[in-house]
Amino acid sequence: NIHTGTDKSDTWLLKVDNTFIDTDDGYFLGDPFSSAGNDDTRMNVESEGAALTVNWDISDKLTFTSVTGYEQYERHVLEDRDGSELVQLDAEYKNEIDQKSQELRLTYVSNDWVLIGGAFYGVDQIETRDRFDAPDLPFPFKSVGNEYKQEAKAAGVYIHSEYNLNKEYKLTTGVRYTDETKVFFDAFTFIYGDEIPANGGTQFNIFEPVKNDYDVTDVSGKIGLDYSGIEDTLLYTSISKGFKSGNFQGQITFTHSDL
Repeated sequence: NIHTGTDKSDTWLLKVDNTFIDTDDGYFLGDPFSSAGNDDTRMNVESEGAALTVNWDISDKLTFTSVTGYEQYERHVLEDRDGSELVQLDAEYKNEIDQKSQELRLTYVSNDWVLIGGAFYGVDQIETRDRFDAPDLPFPFKSVGNEYKQEAKAAGVYIHSEYNLNKEYKLTTGVRYTDETKVFFDAFTFIYGDEIPANGGTQFNIFEPVKNDYDVTDVSGKIGLDYSGIEDTLLYTSISKGFKSGNFQGQITFTHSDL
């Protein structure tokens, strides 16, 4: 499977009445479909990816499967966030995501038993730069924004079993071991104190880039029992434990310790 996509739709055109000035109301009195907002808004989103799935029947009961994946995503978006002729946090977003993954598994199927064992490895890379122009707000700067990068690596091995104890009962069990590493780096907040970037402003980073990382491991699993001894009825019970690792806070902050 190979896929690609492009989105160049219009961004939201906001209408806000009675902000710091009332000129919007005077221009478009009683008109809910018009706005005095910036008309230079736009969106350019591009994505592409590929997935390759290979199934090899080693025997009548044993199958080997490989799933390889790649995804790439970029977006550049300009938004008028206040819906007036003023420039109050008008936004620019530049984001990139790259993702690669590989999974290998063996599946055994017999009359009474389904057994699946496998391993997974994936890498995600993210780069972000967001900026908000605000020359018409009472701030000591004309524009503010932030940047950060993050790389996440995840590896896991797992085994899943479904075994028919008899004609009425089926026992389901599974266990997974996960190891994840995340590195958060080049994270900082910047301002333009003299002028917005479009008018030749100068960027100033308010603190040195922050770097942080963490590793986490987890064992999760499931056990369940199905009963089908009643005609047209399935009774089951199960208990399971899932796992989701945390993330770093990468949005604008004026204190580097928040990152």
